[in-house]
Amino acid sequence: MFWPNKIYTAPPNSAEVILGRTLPSLLDEACDRTPNHHAFQQPTAQGWQSLSNLEFRSAAEELALGLLDLELEKSTRICLFMHSDVNFCIADMGCLLAKLIDVPIYPAEAPENIIFIMQHSEAKALIISNPELLEQVAPYLWKVPNLKIVIVAEVTLNWQQQLPLLPPQIQVFSLSEVRSRGKAELSPTKQQQLRSEIAPNDLATNVLSLQSTLLSVLGQTLDWLVLTANSGNLRFQQWVSLIPHRVTLPMRKLNEVGQEDYC
Repeated sequence: MFWPNKIYTAPPNSAEVILGRTLPSLLDEACDRTPNHHAFQQPTAQGWQSLSNLEFRSAAEELALGLLDLELEKSTRICLFMHSDVNFCIADMGCLLAKLIDVPIYPAEAPENIIFIMQHSEAKALIISNPELLEQVAPYLWKVPNLKIVIVAEVTLNWQQQLPLLPPQIQVFSLSEVRSRGKAELSPTKQQQLRSEIAPNDLATNVLSLQSTLLSVLGQTLDWLVLTANSGNLRFQQWVSLIPHRVTLPMRKLNEVGQEDYC
């Protein structure tokens, strides 16, 4: 894990604290005010692929409606066992729009930790980066009886023919399949309904970390007020001059620190 030698913070009183917002509302504001055709960059075999913030918003809306079409009830926990990439961001925002509580799991977690987090969160769905990660975690899913749905983000041709043995109650979908289901439901009314059913005080994410040496759980539940206050109060342009040349600012996952910006 990368640890910076110094943490840079904004000067005192450089911006007002913004409360009472949700991340989807900040995304809407960014799309309306500053459309960005290169907001996200995803590495592929052919090179970097750009995704605009408008395309990102559409993808998240499709996923949100697709997840609800799978009869996942609001406030259901969904584990995200994914690499830190654009698909993670889409999965995260899709869950948030659908008022589902996501539980991120680092791919490097030990198997016993993965099992514990999934059991402890009582997750009913799992979104996973690719078939390779599914192969890795498949033997442990038999110990998670609440799990009903697995969604694989990156798939290849005939990927379903190569699935590992999974518990019989688990249905497996690709991310594109779920988005297609949501796209069929998409309408201005549904878009507005998604936003009207989330509020700043709602629980947005649940971060669990198992300390194996102490056999204890470190848990953090984050609501919209925490996430949007952190994100909205970040005024990069006002303090970028304080940073020496060639210093890298590490960004943790959106739902762990709430400072990933969709502008």
